[in-house]
Amino acid sequence: TVYTDADKSSDAGTYATYCKGGEIYKNYTLKYGTGALTIEKANLHVGVVNTTRAMGEINPAFELTFDGFKNDDDKFSLDEWPSAVCTADANSPAGQYPIELQGGSDHNYNYVCSNGILTVTEFSGIESPEIDIADETMEIFTLTGQKVMKESLSPGIYIIATQKGFRKVAIK
Repeated sequence: TVYTDADKSSDAGTYATYCKGGEIYKNYTLKYGTGALTIEKANLHVGVVNTTRAMGEINPAFELTFDGFKNDDDKFSLDEWPSAVCTADANSPAGQYPIELQGGSDHNYNYVCSNGILTVTEFSGIESPEIDIADETMEIFTLTGQKVMKESLSPGIYIIATQKGFRKVAIK
């Protein structure tokens, strides 16, 4: 019988193997030696989610994805995650910029990295459509300046006037 102290949840590394028992002809004596079992690192695919932001904004925190964990491992089991790095900054013009994964290491996994794309868009002047319709001081106007009743809003682009000032919004 061959056995080792390693099991399916053992870390990557080399483990001794041993022999015991067995029987052969009575004129022979068995002499057992040790061997080695090597558990290699598994490949873990690490990616970064493609992201979009407007010109003038700072880069958001980039989200990493992981695929290929073994046993009960998860991203919190890793020694050091790769870093997501992008050359775009708040002053970068509209366009696409690579998000590159760099560094990181783990004692059980080899990282297989897939880079992502940051798309920087031009500022449209349109803010989020989330507005507080219940705000009694809010007034809604078409782009030509015609006042619109809240009850009759249809999808479109409007100018919203509140006590905080004016803003252009798209309402879906």
